[in-house]
Amino acid sequence: MRPLNILVDARGTQEGFKQHKHRGIGHYAVQLIRQLQESRTAHRFTFLVDATKPVDRLLAHSDLLRHYPWVRGSRISEFLETQLTLPGTIRTRVFDVVHYLSQHDGARATPFPFILNILDTVQQSAGRLYSFGQNFKHRVLQSIVQRTVDRASAIITISEYSKQDVLRHYRISSEKIHVTHLAADHRFFRATPKKAKAVALASMKLPKEFLFYVGGIDPRKNVRTLMRALFLLYEEHPASPPLVFAGRIDNQTEYSALMQDVERLRLTDRVRFLGFVSDDQLPALFACAKVFVFPSLLEGFGLPVVQAMASGIPVVASATSSIPEVAGDAVFYADVTSADALARAIHHVLTHPREAARKKAAGKRRARLFSWKQTAESTIKVYEHVAMNGNRIRSRPFLSSRGEKGRSK
Repeated sequence: MRPLNILVDARGTQEGFKQHKHRGIGHYAVQLIRQLQESRTAHRFTFLVDATKPVDRLLAHSDLLRHYPWVRGSRISEFLETQLTLPGTIRTRVFDVVHYLSQHDGARATPFPFILNILDTVQQSAGRLYSFGQNFKHRVLQSIVQRTVDRASAIITISEYSKQDVLRHYRISSEKIHVTHLAADHRFFRATPKKAKAVALASMKLPKEFLFYVGGIDPRKNVRTLMRALFLLYEEHPASPPLVFAGRIDNQTEYSALMQDVERLRLTDRVRFLGFVSDDQLPALFACAKVFVFPSLLEGFGLPVVQAMASGIPVVASATSSIPEVAGDAVFYADVTSADALARAIHHVLTHPREAARKKAAGKRRARLFSWKQTAESTIKVYEHVAMNGNRIRSRPFLSSRGEKGRSK
């Protein structure tokens, strides 16, 4: 195959572009772009950036396509701005394939064959967890997103579970969907010397032993149940280690309610909120933790679970959505809808060191099944597939999830 000109959306690496940089999509963007840059392929990569925001050093020596957005404001207005003006920016160059890393960031009128990532379908699958306003806003956006998905030449998602969810919630055929897993960065696999751990703990003023959580606090993350579980754990077993909580949450809708829970449950001195933690700091936190607790109800992949397994610490997680597919039998599963069951699972790990050691060893082996290099190689194969078949794929009629014939694309 001749070398392709490929445009990859790198806006998720930029501070201030939505909230991507501080979420899983930002981490995914950085890791994928790094591997694409290091790949030995002859294909040429250009990276789409927001011209009004600082560019990550990862892109310092890359070919950039700078988009100047015309509108600032609400999520809906920014979404509409993308649909109306981004295609004009892309049209100034010639590309064989365009890759958007989120279905919400892609433009339906993109002038070249394009790929969309759908990392999860949280809002559709767990709408009951969200407010009327959040669901209404999502439905408005979803009507536009469906049209963009229809026109896409391919969809990339991150687990077989997510693939089935995409099929349930979007009117597309299964052959259009490609699965490329996520992975833990190589730094998580490194053994951390005791001295380095001591330095890391001292620099962040953390105790020698702690439970660990990293992520957001939107309802599907189930963090309020975790707080109730901690209350029960400390009531029954006061010597249990405190929880260290990593992730920027003070800008999230649920923040006020969570802080009220922490105060009401007398957890102020037992939960340490670190705020945003960089990718450089995260491996040390995992390495120092006693147990990683991940009570999420719905995940497209569950990357923190793989990072914890790679780091060699035992994991307590829910047996829901993609987690069993990703973690296999290498973690401790708990009924995370019950605070009591979650508290008992955490205590079990803390008091059964031999069983925890077996899970840690299994977790290391499991985590090595995933690699970012493999993710990039699989993604490049999708680029090549779309370059050869993009127009044919886009024009093929699809079958809806009900088996009914849909519109031609």
